[in-house]
Amino acid sequence: MRILFCGLSGIPNKNSAPINRYLALAQAMSLNNEIIFINRVPIREQSQYKTEDDCKDFKIIDATGIKYRPKSFIKRNILKISSFIHEFRTIRKINQEKKIDWLNVYTQFFGICFFYFLLSKLFNFKIILHYVEFRSKIKNRNILFQVNDYLFDHYAIQLCDKIIPISSFLNEHVKKIKSSAKTLLIPPICDFEYFDKIKPELSPKKYFIFCGSASYIEILSFILESYIKIKDRDQIDLHLVISGKISDQTIVQIIDEHSSSIKIFSNIDYDKLISKYKGALAQLIPLRNTIQDNARFPQKICEYLASHRPIITTNFGEIPYYFVDAKNAVISEDFTTGSYAKKLTWAIQNPEKLQTISSNSYEIGKNSFEIKSYSIKLKRFLEYD
Repeated sequence: MRILFCGLSGIPNKNSAPINRYLALAQAMSLNNEIIFINRVPIREQSQYKTEDDCKDFKIIDATGIKYRPKSFIKRNILKISSFIHEFRTIRKINQEKKIDWLNVYTQFFGICFFYFLLSKLFNFKIILHYVEFRSKIKNRNILFQVNDYLFDHYAIQLCDKIIPISSFLNEHVKKIKSSAKTLLIPPICDFEYFDKIKPELSPKKYFIFCGSASYIEILSFILESYIKIKDRDQIDLHLVISGKISDQTIVQIIDEHSSSIKIFSNIDYDKLISKYKGALAQLIPLRNTIQDNARFPQKICEYLASHRPIITTNFGEIPYYFVDAKNAVISEDFTTGSYAKKLTWAIQNPEKLQTISSNSYEIGKNSFEIKSYSIKLKRFLEYD
């Protein structure tokens, strides 16, 4: 079958969680299929991603014909406005060469979903929607985004033939909206063999690690306050791998006050990031008891598990479906700094138990969060109604 992956731009880019998921699903879907990625608009800087070896098994097409992000503000916005025309022509040409069977859609915009829906009627292919977040519950969105998010969560489902939700919450939501919907729940997945080839970072001092965006203010604040509360803090550092600039002054002040033990990293190579994951005592990924966190399932989960190190998390969202405290993860029952700090302290004081948890978490990762676990399932998903 000829299968397109559309909606995202910047492929390949291993520092992007959405693209990592898309690439992993493409790899799982590639069994006896032809995979083609379409970059809607050029967003990559010319100095970045000098090789496409990470995507060598797939064909990548830049719909606009321009590979790198133009320096001109005017040209960039002209390309955004005209991107629908460019992508229409690209998909039409691909379909003329050989019939398109499936088109995958990964986007946050309802309008883009509707665009692909129209193309599916014109060129007679089927659509798979990748559903990764309950957008209606994202806070601090302007009115236009609020309208978009409502339409996406309630009507995008109607515009596709099959759906791949990332969580049980989203799968249940889809069934409420459209009881006949054909879904396949796939959590975050990655290539464990790739991770196995990378050596752990050697550090003179033990450390916890968290990787996330500077915009995750509540999570960053929670992790910092929990870390400051732990006993035996002199035995362990906190490494924060942050994308973007931290603007919250309270967070900046905490980091400055504890700069001897809290280290900030940014713009690091993906293989270096994996090395840091593998060298950590444990990896921090607290989830809040909110609809947004119950619906999403961070891509970092599979990467953490593939790194052969345990996660320290909270018992919300998808976590109870896969993990048990002290068996294959370290789990705080509450999203409170006091409770989480106790789990951090426990991890420091119980290295032998942590090693057992690490082995168990790697095994569940291989069974439920590894690309190869879904190749046959996706083959059947595509072939049968």
